Amino acid sequence: MYLFSHTLSFITTFFSPLVAHAYDLGLPSFANSTDPASLVNNIYMYALGIAGTLAVVMIVYGGVKYVVTGGNSSAQKDATEIIKSAVWGIVLLGGAFLILNTINPTLTVLKNPGLTQVQIVTPTPTGLGTTGVPPSSTTNTDTQESQLALKYLAIKGGDGLSSSATCVAESSPRAIMQDVSMGRYPYVCSPDCSCTAGGPSGTVTLTYNLLKKLTTAEQARKTGGVDNFTVSSLTGGSHAATSNHYNGSAADITSNAGTLASWQNIFNYFKSIGADPHYEFTTTDNSVCGHTTCYTTSSTVGQHIVDSASGNRHLHINF
Repeated sequence: MYLFSHTLSFITTFFSPLVAHAYDLGLPSFANSTDPASLVNNIYMYALGIAGTLAVVMIVYGGVKYVVTGGNSSAQKDATEIIKSAVWGIVLLGGAFLILNTINPTLTVLKNPGLTQVQIVTPTPTGLGTTGVPPSSTTNTDTQESQLALKYLAIKGGDGLSSSATCVAESSPRAIMQDVSMGRYPYVCSPDCSCTAGGPSGTVTLTYNLLKKLTTAEQARKTGGVDNFTVSSLTGGSHAATSNHYNGSAADITSNAGTLASWQNIFNYFKSIGADPHYEFTTTDNSVCGHTTCYTTSSTVGQHIVDSASGNRHLHINF
């Protein structure tokens, strides 16, 4: 009885604040926890209070059983074991906290993890070529063209655009489309391959109508609505001085398959969407069109685009 009374006194003194905190008398409100740390802390305190209460109840039960079974050594031994088990439970509950608090009090303080704001800086795009020509720096404020160029590039990653250029690398169709998509004036060349951003006026870009039709054709190419083709020239390359390439309204198209059926399929498709396609090629056979360069809408003449005597084969598309 001496052990029981002193143990009960110690447990009641040590755990009464926790029991009072668990039953409101201060019941932790999980719903009102403002952050993970306070939620976990409230759950811990609530559970500790319940455990302490149960321990006290078991000690009282063991003590009562010990008293009322006087003379029955077996029953008193069971009562003693109940009390010991309850005490050990309390030691385990409070011991971990006491040990950690003794080693370092900060170990018992639960904190929310801190988050550091990271500033993301988008680098300014640089030139795409390797020829040493400075990148186009003149900004085109007309966003309609840039949005269409972005849409075009998103369809198949721009794989229908040639990366080759007869002048500077930055004047390839792919580089030109990327410039326009980034809101910059593309490189515009001249017959002697002198290329500048936006051309002589500094304001030339791919026209809205050209971009719209090329985007429509690229979507058709993706879905098999037209034979595979490649855009081989836009505002770059060496063309006639008055060529529509240099005002951004023309494109050169080549057939990937290279068969007459494929050339005719692509020709007819662009004609169906409102373009003005022409077969254009050079030839060493003057009987084909009367001179060495053929530029025609005639399918009779156009069929010679696949002749062995022909070269520089493409469809010239005007919009």
